[in-house]
Amino acid sequence: MANTKAPIRIRLASVTGLVACAYLLQSENAIVLIDTGFEHTTDQLKAELTKVGCSIHDITHVFYTHTHYDHIGGGIELWDQWSPQQFAAKSVTEISDYRVFESKRMPPKNWLTSIVADPRKIASVLESDRQKEARQNPFFQKTSKTADLRGINGVDFNESIKIGAFELKCIKATGHDPHHVAWFEPKNGWLFSGDVVLSVPTPFIHHMKDDPIEWLKTLNRWEKLPITRLFPGHGMPSSLAIPTIQRSRIMFKRLYLAVIKALSSSETVDISDILLKLLPFDRSLFAARSIVLLGSLETILLLLKAKGLVVVSDQSWRKVKKLPLFEELLESNNFSFGKKHYEYPPNDFV
Repeated sequence: MANTKAPIRIRLASVTGLVACAYLLQSENAIVLIDTGFEHTTDQLKAELTKVGCSIHDITHVFYTHTHYDHIGGGIELWDQWSPQQFAAKSVTEISDYRVFESKRMPPKNWLTSIVADPRKIASVLESDRQKEARQNPFFQKTSKTADLRGINGVDFNESIKIGAFELKCIKATGHDPHHVAWFEPKNGWLFSGDVVLSVPTPFIHHMKDDPIEWLKTLNRWEKLPITRLFPGHGMPSSLAIPTIQRSRIMFKRLYLAVIKALSSSETVDISDILLKLLPFDRSLFAARSIVLLGSLETILLLLKAKGLVVVSDQSWRKVKKLPLFEELLESNNFSFGKKHYEYPPNDFV
């Protein structure tokens, strides 16, 4: 066992209530930060580092699990304030302007009305008072700062980076983000897993290039890793790696089966009706989760549509061919969005 301190979890709370996790690794010759939270939580990050006796200027290395703003946003905000070596998936180094990149992949403003026939049906479960207040909070507003991510060290899958007493191996983790990786410390069995496995259903947003089939493949690969402890991007670390991975798969299966049941029991389906059946009785408490579920339900329907199994007209979905069982999703290598799903128009990032 390497002579290293256990990772320190840094809790970074957005004004919306969403909490992201960064992790600090310390050894004699290096101080490593894994993920950086939101752009508007850098003051929290600095304060938490002070509590353990260091500052952002003491960070020697930063590793990013993926490119979503709640994980890389802090690094973008601090881009010109610190100078650690930074590492991410090799594909991230193709992004010359993070702000342009983010704006191209985010869902359009009319996303909700484009998928829900009558948004008023679910208005009460889509936005809480806390979220409305947060949007008016100046600390929640994104800055105009950007970064040329070509300056990051791109790492290949299965490549290891040795830093002091640590060795961080780049593990393929695509699905939730096409640029997603995890960082595995094999001497201790630690896996810094980003958003692949969470205590709630892992979100999938089609417009952000997410792909649940790739995610399921990631889970299958991870079950073979000698993981002793998971360090997720949201929530608490867990020593129950395999049960946590299996629970994530079961939660997604529940969403998939809800879609299949709805399509099989009605001539046409409104996505909002599927959402309402999935939520607990007291729906007012689940505004943020509702958006996540809605995005995942849409992604499942679009996956089935891409394979010619369902059609949609005026936000109403209809089955036209036999739908696969959940266990059949990975049996065919063709059951995925395919390469075009990940393509952006030319010059999007330059």
